[in-house]
Amino acid sequence: MNRALATLDDVTQRVRELLAELLQVDVSEIDVNDAIVEGDDSDSLELDSLDALKFALVLADEYDLSEPSDLDIHKARTVGDVAAVVHTLASGQPQFT
Repeated sequence: MNRALATLDDVTQRVRELLAELLQVDVSEIDVNDAIVEGDDSDSLELDSLDALKFALVLADEYDLSEPSDLDIHKARTVGDVAAVVHTLASGQPQFT
């Protein structure tokens, strides 16, 4: 499948799968509303800086994104936010911040 033509739902599911692999948990444990980085949120997946960088690189490779730095995982609050950014970048749409 051409990743650039993937729907937001497809990207969201793949983001969940990649996070599950990185964190070595079942994908059912990853919810779109889970916070990505360490913090006060009890639903946080608690990615530290190194994990966040690894995740950004995996996503950049998965979706042929030329600039992994565009995937600022620390600015994306939830799994769903990350999926939305990836979908926007992969589809070539301008990203609004």
